[in-house]
Amino acid sequence: MQPMLLCFNLTSAHAMPVFFAAMSLGIRPRNVPPERFSQTIGTLCDLDGERLVEKKDAFTDEMLVLAFLDDAQQEKLLAALRQAGVRIPLKAVLTMSNRSWTALQLHDELLREDAAMRAERMK
Repeated sequence: MQPMLLCFNLTSAHAMPVFFAAMSLGIRPRNVPPERFSQTIGTLCDLDGERLVEKKDAFTDEMLVLAFLDDAQQEKLLAALRQAGVRIPLKAVLTMSNRSWTALQLHDELLREDAAMRAERMK
């Protein structure tokens, strides 16, 4: 599969540098509109057929999902984003586990993980 970057709710300040960094590394950026947030990550990555799922409220946070990138591509993309001053805390890599989650479920899980890490640092 071609390397892909799913992009959710990118601000105008982040969209251009994210898309440029991805494309310069041969990674296909894909903007995911809010009406598709209830689709599974696997569907959004073209792994699974479209599934009808219950529509829920969309989230407004920026989020990235890296799919089909090797370790070197991941490191180069993250370095390029840091160099461009792009900070998007909610990032995930496509896995066999999260492939069946909706973008909404993945977003909520990333928020829980972020909160747990912050609480641990406060100890």
